[in-house]
Amino acid sequence: MYNGAVRTMKAKYTIDEGDVEVIRPAVYLREKALRDFSYDAGLPVINENCPACFEAPKERNHIKKLLAREESVFPSLYSSMRNALTPLF
Repeated sequence: MYNGAVRTMKAKYTIDEGDVEVIRPAVYLREKALRDFSYDAGLPVINENCPACFEAPKERNHIKKLLAREESVFPSLYSSMRNALTPLF
């Protein structure tokens, strides 16, 4: 939104040292689905755990609200964005 680049954390990648492979099995799940599952399973839920959010949520929160607002107008927004980002995963 701000720097003219589209980047995302891959669903599966090897760290730079090459000795650890990271697999994100929930990469395609919506945040609400993960939160609901956690509550149902009695797991702790941490609302914001972004390392860049040392203060009150700012840009991350702003973008979440912007996307939620747009999704209310364009219900297929999430699947369209996911399809656009899939080659990056």
